[in-house]
Amino acid sequence: MIKFDGLVIKVEPDYKDRIEKGIEIDELWCEVYQESDTEFKHKLGDFNMMQNFEYDDESVESIEKGIKQMVERDWSSYQLEIKILELDRMKQILGNAVEYIKESVNSEDLNHVLKICIGMTDDEISSLNEDVAEEQNQGMNLS
Repeated sequence: MIKFDGLVIKVEPDYKDRIEKGIEIDELWCEVYQESDTEFKHKLGDFNMMQNFEYDDESVESIEKGIKQMVERDWSSYQLEIKILELDRMKQILGNAVEYIKESVNSEDLNHVLKICIGMTDDEISSLNEDVAEEQNQGMNLS
C-alpha cells in the first residue's frame, strides 16, 4: 500500500515482500481510495500493472514510479469520483435535515418552511416527496 497525493493505493500481491524474497511478480492489482477512507469503503478506481508495460523492472522504485504514473493518468476520474461521493453525502445530510424538519414542524407550516426558510422550489419539494415515497417502498420490499 502506498500513499500518493491524498490517495491510498492498495497493491496485491505485496510487491515489496516478493522482491525481498526473490519471487517473480507476474501482475499487480491496484485499488485507489481516498486517504481519509481508512476502512476502504469507497473504491475510486482500480488498475493492473505488468512488467515492461507499466513498470520497467522488479524494483520497488520502478513499481512505485509506475503506480504514480497510472494514478496521474487517471487523476481526473478519481477527483470526479471524490466529488460524487461528497455530493452523495451532502444529499444524505440534506435528506436527514428535511426529514427532521418534517417531523418537527406542523404539517400546515411545512411548505412555508421548505419554501421560505430553506428556499426550496415547488419542483424540489415535489421531488423530495417522490424520493421519500420511493425509499419507503424500497424499505417495504426488503422481505
